[in-house]
Amino acid sequence: MAKENVKTLLSQSIRTYSGDELKGYIVIVPSTSWQTKRWPAEYFGALITGLQIPSVITGGDADKEIAQKVMDSSKGNGIDLSGRTNLKELVALIAGAKAVVSNDSGPLHIAVALNIPVVALFGPTDPEKTGPYGWNRPGAYGLTVLRSPLNCSPCFKKTCKEPICMSSIPVKTVFEELRKYL
Repeated sequence: MAKENVKTLLSQSIRTYSGDELKGYIVIVPSTSWQTKRWPAEYFGALITGLQIPSVITGGDADKEIAQKVMDSSKGNGIDLSGRTNLKELVALIAGAKAVVSNDSGPLHIAVALNIPVVALFGPTDPEKTGPYGWNRPGAYGLTVLRSPLNCSPCFKKTCKEPICMSSIPVKTVFEELRKYL
């Protein structure tokens, strides 16, 4: 039932967005429980703007502000479902995606568990400790972990005066990695 609800919601949103039926989409997860783990909203927006596939932005009610920033940065090219899905519907949404781009968050691990291709973004946390299961095993397909190149990363800090680790991951790099799965 949850999968059908998501398909209906997506079909309506995609038709509104592009005039087309649902043919494929990626899921964007711009929110996290820590402010320091967030890739900048304008980076997500730039990524969405460069894609030729519908991008669905997810999150809970508390994530509507970050989702709106992503939408504004993407010039309205995304489909904002933040606050519009429950957990079952989120799982169904991810299960139907061609790929997921996510900060270190719960939906990232859901995508990995469902074998959906993922580009995971890590800054203050260490993928060796909190990363997706199996990301570093030889021959792992569909799982790209991009880490901040800064010496201070990982620091595991929830607050930072200059949270530059996430902004040190270039949009171009994320775009190139994501294209491998589309």
